[in-house]
Amino acid sequence: MEMTRERWRDIRTTTERDIVDGVAWAESSPQQVDLVGGTVSLSVRDNRRQNRMNTEPQSFAGWTHTELLNTLARCDPARLRAFADPLVADLPEVRVIENRTGLVMLPMRDTAQGTHFHLGEVLVSEAHISAAGQEGYGMRRGRDLQAAMAMAVVDLCVALGRKTEACTSFVTTEAETLKDADNETLRRVEATRVDMETF
Repeated sequence: MEMTRERWRDIRTTTERDIVDGVAWAESSPQQVDLVGGTVSLSVRDNRRQNRMNTEPQSFAGWTHTELLNTLARCDPARLRAFADPLVADLPEVRVIENRTGLVMLPMRDTAQGTHFHLGEVLVSEAHISAAGQEGYGMRRGRDLQAAMAMAVVDLCVALGRKTEACTSFVTTEAETLKDADNETLRRVEATRVDMETF
């Protein structure tokens, strides 16, 4: 465990840097921001990713990469960090590509007009790592570089096919927890709905 903590600390701090607040960045992958149950879920789709990899990345049966990232982006940060910590010892040499904070635009849709607009900017933490020809990516809402790096570590483990059973169990459990939380939020919202025909 001592070696694990040391490697994890090395990965977290390598090339770590912050972007000055208020300066938006758009250098790497395009970002998609979805509102789910009143929270911001951040996922990344990068069509260039496959071209940079030596081999086909592994994945969960029945899970797309976007679904995996959406779940990891919204799950509890403490549980995510605790789960990712021991995974580092099972990884080959890890190269940190990015570990930073920045701002992304939050798109919204006007349901009356059907048009899209930018509601504002969201502070996010981003991590991008690679090992053995595969890449791991993490983006979390807020300033939490450790959680973003933990997300990237899990994504990299999945891509490499390492600790697949443990990763599947963790992500599935977190997805169920998020689903229950979303349903509870929607029930509370539904209770405030007003039928205008009654006025």
